[in-house]
Amino acid sequence: PVKLPAYLDAEAEVVSQVVERPIFVARERELERLNGFLDYTMAGKGMVAFVSGGSGKGKTALLEEFSRRAMENHPNLLVAGGSCNAYSGVGDSFLPFREVMSMLTGDVEAQWAAGRVSTGQARRTWEVLPVAIKALLDHGPHLPGIFINRKMLISRASSAMAENEAWLKELRVELDSQQAQADGLEQTHIFEQYTNVLRALANEHPLLLVLDDIQWADMASVGLLFHLGRRLEGAPILILCAYRPAEIDLRQTS
Repeated sequence: PVKLPAYLDAEAEVVSQVVERPIFVARERELERLNGFLDYTMAGKGMVAFVSGGSGKGKTALLEEFSRRAMENHPNLLVAGGSCNAYSGVGDSFLPFREVMSMLTGDVEAQWAAGRVSTGQARRTWEVLPVAIKALLDHGPHLPGIFINRKMLISRASSAMAENEAWLKELRVELDSQQAQADGLEQTHIFEQYTNVLRALANEHPLLLVLDDIQWADMASVGLLFHLGRRLEGAPILILCAYRPAEIDLRQTS
């Protein structure tokens, strides 16, 4: 069994239940369309979909509300997200996908504390940590160090599986042995490993991945997103991307 961290104890669950959610109105048509995408995905037909609109048009709020409802309706669904940054932009390789992989391997406390992740979502993610780590080691052995901080991953694993000393020792050995091999790895191999990790995890838990502000995505992230879009067939993985068309137009003309 996985040991939950203190911030996800029973008291935290009670607190999260009494926090009032903001009223969400006038977007039922958009939510219904997103639900259609999710139903399609849950049938094993993975896809990438886009939500576009100008600044302040409610894209992020729409995706947050959809994610919350999706988790309520699908107890086995895992939700993770990442955002691009206007300031680091192309200089911060794989930023949204690093955030996604970190969340899928239990790095949720900061987002939970900021109110961006509910207690239920954080708990669900934490409870599948052993499954996520196995998928990572089996299918993406060179991804730690590129997408995840090794020391933090081991720390989370030690907290969740403190009684399984043999498993933790094997994890440390495996991560150390793969560290040097990741240097100089071709980008296509990185893309394929990332894809295979998601597909392996989705075999156990369907995935909803939300990428925000992708108008500021670096080229490595764009390449990975394109690769994923071609490799999701047959996997219950829905990737939703929000972007501002005007910002993309500015990048193309600059």
